[in-house]
Amino acid sequence: MPRITIDFSGAYAEQLGVTGLILRELKAVESKAKAAHNRLFERPEMTQDGFFGLPKNGELLNSSVQLARKLKGSYENVVVIGIGGSANGFKAVADALLGSNYNLKANKNRPRYFVLDYLDPSAIRDIFEIAPPNKSVYVAISKSGKTQETAAHLALFSSRLQRELGRQGLRERLVIITELERENPFQRMAEKLELRCLEVPPLVGGRYSVLSPVGIFPLALLGVNVRSLLRGAELFNRRVRTSDPQKNPALHYAMIHYLYYDKGHNITVFFLYDRSLKGLGDWLVQLWAESLGKRFDREGSRVELGLTPVSAVGPRDQHSLLQLLIEGPFDKVITMIWPGSFKPDLKLTVPSWLKKGFGYLSGKSFGQILAAEALGTYEALVKSGKATIKIIPERTDAENIGFLLQFFMCATAYLAELWGINAFDQPGVQLSKDISRRLLGGQ
Repeated sequence: MPRITIDFSGAYAEQLGVTGLILRELKAVESKAKAAHNRLFERPEMTQDGFFGLPKNGELLNSSVQLARKLKGSYENVVVIGIGGSANGFKAVADALLGSNYNLKANKNRPRYFVLDYLDPSAIRDIFEIAPPNKSVYVAISKSGKTQETAAHLALFSSRLQRELGRQGLRERLVIITELERENPFQRMAEKLELRCLEVPPLVGGRYSVLSPVGIFPLALLGVNVRSLLRGAELFNRRVRTSDPQKNPALHYAMIHYLYYDKGHNITVFFLYDRSLKGLGDWLVQLWAESLGKRFDREGSRVELGLTPVSAVGPRDQHSLLQLLIEGPFDKVITMIWPGSFKPDLKLTVPSWLKKGFGYLSGKSFGQILAAEALGTYEALVKSGKATIKIIPERTDAENIGFLLQFFMCATAYLAELWGINAFDQPGVQLSKDISRRLLGGQ
C-alpha cells in the first residue's frame, strides 16, 4: 500500500502569513472545482480507454510482460529510441527505481539502458560502440509514427541491424511501440518487416503514456516490477472519485495553483531532493508545460494561459536557485519531494581532523543529512512567505512512484479543466514540427 504524505499547509496563511491563501479563498472556488471534476470525468481520456484506465488494462500489461519474458537473457543493453513523452516517463521511473548510477553496476543479469532522445552525432556514434546489435534490444517508440527525430534514429539503427544480423536478426532485436493505425509509418514498417509491435492506445497522449507499453515494456525488460507500479497508480485512482478537495489531493493541488495564478504566481518549481528523482522532474516539466501552456480555451477564446515549470535537484540547487526562491519575487509555487527513508543508507564517522566544526555529523547517515537539508529548505521557504507544498513518499518503490505519476497527471488535467483548456493536445508543438519538416524538404 503506498504511503505518501502530501502536505499543503505551506501554501496557506496559517504558516505563510499574509502571502498565503486563506480557506475562504478555497471555499470560494469549490463549486467551480466540482464542475471541473464532473467535466473531467466526462472526457474520454478519463475512461478505461484513456490514461486513467491504464492501471487496470490487463491486455496491454500482459502483452508487454509476455514479450519481455520472451526476450529475457538475449540482451545486455536496452536502447530506447524515442523523445519527449515516448522517453521521459520511462526515464523517470527507471532512474527512480534503479538509481542514477545503475548503468555503472549493470551485468548480464542487469542489462544497461540508454535513451536516444537527442540528435548529437557523436553521442549517437557512441551508442554504436556501447550497445552493439548482437547484445542489445532496440525499442522504437512514437505514438503517431511521424516523430522526425525517432524516424531518423530508426532509419539508422534498423539499417545497421539488418546489415550486421540479417532480416531475422532485425526481427529479433527491434520492437516497435506505436498506435495501430493504417496510415502510421511505424505501423506500416512493422507490418512490412514482420516486426513485433506493441500498441499505444489512441486516446493516450505521449506525456500521459508512461503506464502504457511506452513505459511498461522497456521497464519490464529491465526487471522492474511493473505490476506494482500499476497497482500504485490504481490505488491513487480511488482517491479522485470525489470532488471534495480535502479528500482528493490532485484536485486540491490544482486549486492551489489556480488561486495562486490569479495572484501573479506563474512559475512552478519542482524541487526534488534525491538525485534519482531528476528524471521525474524532467517528466513533470513536459507534462506541466505541454498540458497547460495554451493560447486558446476549449471555446476558442484567446486566453494565453500557462505556468512555467522549473525542475531543481537538492541539495545541489540549494547552491544556485535557492537564493532566488527565498528572496526573489513572489511569483512561484514550489513543490518539494523527498523520500522518507533510504535503503540502503550510509552512516558517517567523522575523523579527528574534521571533528572541530563537523563532529555533530558523527553517527548520522547521509539519508538523515539529506532529509535535514530538505526540511531546512522547506522551512526557510515557508518562513520567507513562499508557497511550498511538500510530498514525502515513505520510500522510493514501484507502488509509490506509480501513485505519484497518477497524482501529477490527474492534477494537471484538473487545473486545465479549471481554466477551461484542453490538457491533452499541443498545437504549438505541432507547428514547430511542421516548420522543421518543411525546412528539410518534407511535405
